Amino acid sequence: MKSDFVLDSAQFSPRNASEGAKKACEVLRKGDEENKDSLGNMERMRARPGKTVLEGENIEIQSRDRGRTIPCRVVLPKAGPTSVTGVFLHFHGGGLCEGGHDEVDPLLHRFANASRCAVVSVGYRLAPENPYPSCIHDCFDVADYVFDHAVERFGGPLQFIGGESAGGYLTMQTFLHLAGAHEDWNSLKGLVLTYGVFSLSYLPTVFTTPNPVCVDAKKILWYYKATFPVSEEQHWEVCRELEKEFGVLAQPGMLYDAPPKHPAISPLYRSLEKLRSRLPTAFFLCGTADPILDDTILMSAHWQIAGGRAVVKFVTGAPHAFVELPLELADCCVKGNELIQEFLEESSLST
Repeated sequence: MKSDFVLDSAQFSPRNASEGAKKACEVLRKGDEENKDSLGNMERMRARPGKTVLEGENIEIQSRDRGRTIPCRVVLPKAGPTSVTGVFLHFHGGGLCEGGHDEVDPLLHRFANASRCAVVSVGYRLAPENPYPSCIHDCFDVADYVFDHAVERFGGPLQFIGGESAGGYLTMQTFLHLAGAHEDWNSLKGLVLTYGVFSLSYLPTVFTTPNPVCVDAKKILWYYKATFPVSEEQHWEVCRELEKEFGVLAQPGMLYDAPPKHPAISPLYRSLEKLRSRLPTAFFLCGTADPILDDTILMSAHWQIAGGRAVVKFVTGAPHAFVELPLELADCCVKGNELIQEFLEESSLST
């Protein structure tokens, strides 16, 4: 299957970054400096200067835990409920410790209008108060509900799954859970994986990116330790139990040299061979100044090797989190959103 995957060395030259991309990096770098002492202080880390609330609905979906529900945000296309053709299941970013399903309304509205879908953004539990796999359980529970009830509840079947950063990670994990549980499912129109994390063990660019902004090795390690505050034996037990949720894709007999490389935790290490004939098109987007760039390169290659189509786009000089920044800040923010919208518009018309 034809894939759109081009590595052009000119794209990765800092000299070729637009002035807007450089500005976005500087804005984030300033924020890094102002908040450098907040790492670990959850109240400060989660503080937001303000969020834009647009039209939408807050709903609750039943958790696997009796007596507990999972908050979700539902945003419809501008044309209204009669225009809905399906569901876009969304997961927000924030290192599994920050962010919120109700903090990215402008992004959700752009997704809804481009995909013609009802966007359901999941308010999964955050670490360190709720360690792994709490977040995964919530995402799987909502996905299972949407898979079974999307048409009657929202007006159309599940068509897209997507998210940013940690949300890209949750997107891939959720897709693999659904695909492993439903062996005849092949109707998904696409995955939207925006600077996603697919390996929770460090890859080279985490260390080699000059002057990283927004995320760096120190912050990534903190996120990991905050999300997995358990002994190594407990860590392995988490892997063994979670692996059962991947159905036919489970790899219980494989050996791994460290928990972060277990496929229950890192989807980059999941075998996709059993999905060879039914992988949906995956859209990968990343900035070339992102320390997590290798995750996009390796996961998109892994996808193609398994026979899937990967549409891979790099934005020169763009840092991590650039799609979530205000559009008016920089041209790279506009470019990133335009690329996602183009993919959704084209995919929504496919049969």
